[in-house]
Amino acid sequence: MGKSKRQTFIFISATIAIALIVIPMAFNFLFLWDSGLSKGKTDDWFTMYGSIFGGLIGGFFTYIALVYTLKHDKDKLEKEKDFLIKDAILTSREYIDSIQKKVIEIAEEFTEKDRELMDNQYKINSQNSQWADVFKGEALVIKDLDSYVGKVKSLNNTIAEFKNDLKSKYIELKDIDDEKLQNFLFDSYLALAHYERYIEGVLEDDRISTKQFIYQFANGDYYVGFRGIVHVMRDEINDNLYPKYIKKDRDQVGDIMRNVSLFHIRG
Repeated sequence: MGKSKRQTFIFISATIAIALIVIPMAFNFLFLWDSGLSKGKTDDWFTMYGSIFGGLIGGFFTYIALVYTLKHDKDKLEKEKDFLIKDAILTSREYIDSIQKKVIEIAEEFTEKDRELMDNQYKINSQNSQWADVFKGEALVIKDLDSYVGKVKSLNNTIAEFKNDLKSKYIELKDIDDEKLQNFLFDSYLALAHYERYIEGVLEDDRISTKQFIYQFANGDYYVGFRGIVHVMRDEINDNLYPKYIKKDRDQVGDIMRNVSLFHIRG
């Protein structure tokens, strides 16, 4: 039993003892003592003070019940809020893992030579701050690559689902005290909404610079373009939110996986 629960138990027990034993004994002693000063019958005095004390005792226990109910409701709300926070973090991790896999699949559509050329161009432009030339190059006709279109559409569907989930979680957790978590939910929502519109525009135009897509999905620097957005979100989850709310030891595998010999996992 915790300290606060023990104190509450002692307080209620003492109150019951006083109300049911001490007060009646004192009341009985005072009115049976013939002081010669009291007027009226003893029964009348018993009835009057009995009504007063009865009302006070009843009101007191009503107050205790109200305080307990409010505390219970508060604890319940805190538990529900804690569940929503953990759900938001774990769900976000699942979405981020899914998006990372799809980004890797899109990156594999480009040749190693194209990616190296883009990386070199990116480094040159980043050093000279001449970003006007970074996307110059051969345009990619989207409709000519069926598998490419399918992967991009699949990615955008996941982005839309994740974005909507973040919006719901942000609204549900609008009253929490953790400003960092609120900022993560809101900023991630804005970033995903931006890239959802960007990809929709690419698919509608049916034509985009190959270098621009490499910049977004396959740059050698992990913290560039959309790939960078996903990595920043992943880092915030794994480095800050997951250890704070889920597991303090930051164990990303778990005791069950670590204690079993797994030669491979088919999936």
